[in-house]
Amino acid sequence: MSSLFWRVKGRSWLLSSIKFNVNRSISMTSGMNNPKKINTDLIGPADPVSNLRPVVFKISDKESPLEKKLRLQREEVQKWNQNFWWHHNNNFYKQKQEYIQRSALRNETGSTEKNALTTKEMSTFYKDFLDKNWEVHRKYNVEWYKKNFKLLLLSYRVKWEGLVRKFFPVHD
Repeated sequence: MSSLFWRVKGRSWLLSSIKFNVNRSISMTSGMNNPKKINTDLIGPADPVSNLRPVVFKISDKESPLEKKLRLQREEVQKWNQNFWWHHNNNFYKQKQEYIQRSALRNETGSTEKNALTTKEMSTFYKDFLDKNWEVHRKYNVEWYKKNFKLLLLSYRVKWEGLVRKFFPVHD
């Protein structure tokens, strides 16, 4: 799949194409997307299933071990989030299509088009789907908060380390 990458700050630039492989991770097809050669984080287009935008995190030339740990944890959280929403939304689309087909057969309309069902009929599906997945969403939210809190604490440590390096430089 060929796509644009957008800079986080400033104008957008066409950098190269990316493709999503079978396990939904991002594989780079151009040296320009080398995280060591970019000067800012890059945000890609939304995945068609998960609706999340992949991020390529910049790798600084002077990246400290703590900064590397933060970057790797951010990448891990991004992969975990991508994986959850890809599977969740795939399940949603599959169940929605099955519901539409069952309803069409029940109504004997023969039509399986989206607009063959009323808003009220579809709201019944949405409510049932959310009710059935309430526990999954709750567990996801708890885990998401834990992961982001850990990232926040690590971010503060990285910031503190940077301030210490700035005001108390170590000279060899």
